[in-house]
Amino acid sequence: IIEVMVAEGDQVSRGQILAQLSSWDQERQVAVTQTDLNAAEANLARLIEGASPEEIEVARRQVTSAEASLAFSQAEYDRAEELLASGTVSRAAFEQAQSQLATDIAGLEVAQASLDLVLAEASANDIAIAQSEVDRLTLELQFQRDELERTRVVAPMEGRIVTANLQLLIGKYLRSGDPLLEIENARVVTAEIAVPESD
Repeated sequence: IIEVMVAEGDQVSRGQILAQLSSWDQERQVAVTQTDLNAAEANLARLIEGASPEEIEVARRQVTSAEASLAFSQAEYDRAEELLASGTVSRAAFEQAQSQLATDIAGLEVAQASLDLVLAEASANDIAIAQSEVDRLTLELQFQRDELERTRVVAPMEGRIVTANLQLLIGKYLRSGDPLLEIENARVVTAEIAVPESD
């Protein structure tokens, strides 16, 4: 218990907040789940709408850059091969040019695959998977918000607080089901009075 909002003798109404339990874990869970949900919704929107023109342009430029790098490394490799045949360059320099050529070929393949992926439309299965993730996180977020709400102890009925020294409860640990305080509603009293049968 980190805060008690009422004292002995206070009149409270149904639903009024009586005390606040520690809620750091619940607040963190809500924030994390909200972030995950935002990311899932953005992913779903991207799958439905497809890539933006800017993303397509970036992918095309990466392909162009990879092609230019490949052309340069191909020329370097050809030159190193001729120089190796004439004995002008070392074997290590030739192998370095060969390695750079292989790297640039792989780089072009990756850039082309990225462009193809950006241009490709999402399948119905991919969209369904993304939608189910959004649905799951929406339910999870609602659960986490409910858990956060349960850290506020509210009055289940209207009445007067009859528990003394409530401020001494601050810092106390409550297990699920433990009583916090007592509320008495004496506005309507049902009384049973014993009277002799002859009266």
